[in-house]
Amino acid sequence: MIRALYVKWENSPGIVSFATKASDVSDIPFPAITICPEVKSQISRFNFTDAYHKHKASKLDKTSLNTFITMWQICDLGTGIDHAIRLYDNHCIRTLRDLAVPKPSLLKQCSWGRQPLNCSQEFHTTVTDQGICYTFNSLALSHLLRVGEVHPDFLIDGGLDNPPRRASTSGKKTSLVVVLQTNQNDLDYLCGSCIQGYKVQLHTPTDYPSLSNYIQVPLDQEVSVEVIPHLALTTDSIRHYNPKRRNCFFQEERKLRFFSVYSQANCELECLSNYTVKLCGCTRFSMPRARLVPVCGVGAMRCYQMAEYSLLRMDIYGDRLTFKDGCQCMPACSTLQYDAEISQADFDWHHMKQFELDRMERIHLSYLIVYFKEPEFIAIKRSELYGDTEFLANCGGLLGLFLGVSLLSFAEILYYCTLKPFVLWWNWRRSR
Repeated sequence: MIRALYVKWENSPGIVSFATKASDVSDIPFPAITICPEVKSQISRFNFTDAYHKHKASKLDKTSLNTFITMWQICDLGTGIDHAIRLYDNHCIRTLRDLAVPKPSLLKQCSWGRQPLNCSQEFHTTVTDQGICYTFNSLALSHLLRVGEVHPDFLIDGGLDNPPRRASTSGKKTSLVVVLQTNQNDLDYLCGSCIQGYKVQLHTPTDYPSLSNYIQVPLDQEVSVEVIPHLALTTDSIRHYNPKRRNCFFQEERKLRFFSVYSQANCELECLSNYTVKLCGCTRFSMPRARLVPVCGVGAMRCYQMAEYSLLRMDIYGDRLTFKDGCQCMPACSTLQYDAEISQADFDWHHMKQFELDRMERIHLSYLIVYFKEPEFIAIKRSELYGDTEFLANCGGLLGLFLGVSLLSFAEILYYCTLKPFVLWWNWRRSR
């Protein structure tokens, strides 16, 4: 039993419990919100469907062909394009930016706590695997990324230098409201999916967005997102343990090359970028990279997709040492995550007075509102399960219970092993 107690103390020095007191939502930042339109380019700048058919007929000029090949990477049409010779595309991000729907055309109205916001100032441009997206309430990219390490393409829009916003309470009184606009003429069902609209991701302000999971906001719909935060904290009593024993990193213990702030999501994105460089000699346009690392082109699509798939499969290798093990992407000791409950309804904006000037135009409007569901939440606390003192006390208790061992027992053992033989020898010698 003592051995079992030692194994438990060695492998699980911490215990997870609920905090004894509820936390207010004003104690944590409001989630960062990244919005990615399904429309990847304005039709006036580039018509992907038209270019696709011209390409099939070999009627594309050189400039349009270069743009078409770049757009292929975000239009999710597979790797079947016959321009596999283009392994690198270092102008990819610049091309995507030039074609993307600009913020003023996409973000029609914004408000925070029923006060109007300047959408173009509050949302900064972000490069993700969905192309060009716009993020609210994130750290400025100059603070989130290491400026001297990461390629300047990722610092295209620094955003505001203000700290992340916080909501004073729950409910719609302290919510973010965004009215999103899409021009009917810009809809391109070949480049994208059959569900037109927007992909929205909630994440912490210190995480770089990666659209692995998202909320779908369709056209002409109202989507309400009730946010449920999950906060996990770690006490200082467990800090002296090795990070592998407590299974988490404090901020000062793990430094990333491209990110100023450690989080498991940032670490995994950097790990994927490094693995892709190792496997393909380049990175996907949406991955942070060093200044001299090229961007993968269409010819390397199969390679970087295989790199991502291979990295995901490394978790099933068990005890075998893998590249992912070297990344050491354990959770941060203090983590914040957001769950969401979603409701959706028709957004009948045509009958609203504030949009009466838009009725004659061929546009679609969508309504997104995000707010905390409850004013308080219960955090999770990770603390020390067994300290050195508690471990010794438990060992002593087990010995006393099963062997009758105590300090007096040790004194008796010492007496019978040392003094008792000496006394017997002395008495025998005197009796002679």
